[in-house]
Amino acid sequence: MRAEQDFYVGKVRAIKNGIITLASKGASKKRIPFSAERPVSIENGDIVLLTETDDVHVLWRSHSKDNVIIITNACNQMCRYCPQPRTADTFSNVAINRALLSNLEKKDISFVTITGGEPTLMHSALIDLLKQLLKKNPLASIALLTNGMEFDDMSFAYEIVKAGKSQTRICVSLHSDSPFIHDSITGVPGSFERTALGLLNLHRTGADIELRVVLNRLNFERLPDIAFSIGMNFPFVSHVAFMGLELHATAAYNAKEVWVDPPAYMNQLKRAIYQLQCRKIPSSIYNLPYCLVSKSLWAYMRDSISGWKKTFLPLCDSCLMKATCPGLFMTSIFQSPSIRPIKTIL
Repeated sequence: MRAEQDFYVGKVRAIKNGIITLASKGASKKRIPFSAERPVSIENGDIVLLTETDDVHVLWRSHSKDNVIIITNACNQMCRYCPQPRTADTFSNVAINRALLSNLEKKDISFVTITGGEPTLMHSALIDLLKQLLKKNPLASIALLTNGMEFDDMSFAYEIVKAGKSQTRICVSLHSDSPFIHDSITGVPGSFERTALGLLNLHRTGADIELRVVLNRLNFERLPDIAFSIGMNFPFVSHVAFMGLELHATAAYNAKEVWVDPPAYMNQLKRAIYQLQCRKIPSSIYNLPYCLVSKSLWAYMRDSISGWKKTFLPLCDSCLMKATCPGLFMTSIFQSPSIRPIKTIL
């Protein structure tokens, strides 16, 4: 873990003539000027991290509705579609997040996503983070993104749900109804069994659970089977999200193996959502633009891509649906060749 003196975390109080003035309640009580040598989108009220090498990283955007806290870079899976860059530096962000929390006020916190790496690897730090966020704002909504394997420990599942209270939705990745396919995607033998047990343990604690199915070449043909299995084995989940692929980092490296053009799986997706409807399990489609989704499924689409990494292509300018379209990942190495402007919505 990095020492706290290796970084400075503060809230932006003023930006003028290339100078960013910060005030911090963490490492220092002083207001300091800092010249941003690299172009970074920063606004007043943002909380930023300054490293010892003078790099600037925005930890918290004051005007964003979907701020993310990365609790660790480490992970206990090696998913083939993972969009999170892998680095040799796997230190936990405990000290950084502690400084971030000290600079947050109640009004800053409404919806927060906690992710990694795999956040549940930081057992005590994750519990403390949940408690501190809800202490700052008891009405905040929290989404915890996880592969669910660590919840095969019933006592840990109970501790997390207790710390997160009713304000935390635990979003668990499920890649297939087939243990073999699930484990081949995660690269971890036995991961399906651990995740399934974790889901059952979370249910026993009364957790609010969402399942997330990332749509890719390795699982799209089994989407109806995955939905049927969810209805039979995990009917207690609050929601199922079908996630469009972000071709970044590991996913970009494995693009030929994991990429499938979304129109190719629309029939399977329709059948999967119908299966969930029959079981009265709500479902949504994340991370896909209107033009790649069948019109009959538009009602299930959600604007889910974080604002800082959402983009559109020039040809989208003439699209009638652009104003409300969920958009595209600017982080993806390429976009679907099927993207087209929608000229009529009748």
